[in-house]
Amino acid sequence: ETGVVARAVHDYLYTYRLGQVAATLNIVSFDQRSASLLISRNNPAPFVVLDTHGVHMHAEHSSVIGLNAGTKPNITELPLHPYTFVVVFSDGLLKAGEAYGEDIELGNFLAGWSVTQGSASELAEALLNRAIELDRKQPVDDMSVLVVGVLPLLADYHLRRMSVRFPVESLH
Repeated sequence: ETGVVARAVHDYLYTYRLGQVAATLNIVSFDQRSASLLISRNNPAPFVVLDTHGVHMHAEHSSVIGLNAGTKPNITELPLHPYTFVVVFSDGLLKAGEAYGEDIELGNFLAGWSVTQGSASELAEALLNRAIELDRKQPVDDMSVLVVGVLPLLADYHLRRMSVRFPVESLH
């Protein structure tokens, strides 16, 4: 259960750093029994769901981990439907452009995304590119974006893909 994992991570951070360090935590998991996505969030930044009915912002209250004893995640369960994208991100994405008097206008940006044409990786790249552009190619804050896409099965076989990239400054 994602809630148990989130509470364990919080308890460890709270104990190890004596309640002096805050962090955000987002966990997206798939529950095969209920055919749903679970979004476990300890992050003041909202998450967004795009589907064939539009853009749905989920901004329910959620506290960071590490500062207060007993902090629990906000958990949202979403039934799986074809052409659904879940977008989870850090506040750095929302703050992109603020130093220059601009706003990422996330809702408008996502409203222009075609859920029947694009992929999760394309949407993640588009969001990061937009945010970096607003920060004049010099991000002011850390930015992370996770996009999970639920797409219809297009073949007779079941294929799962995951793409993760991260820079390594130097290896010695």
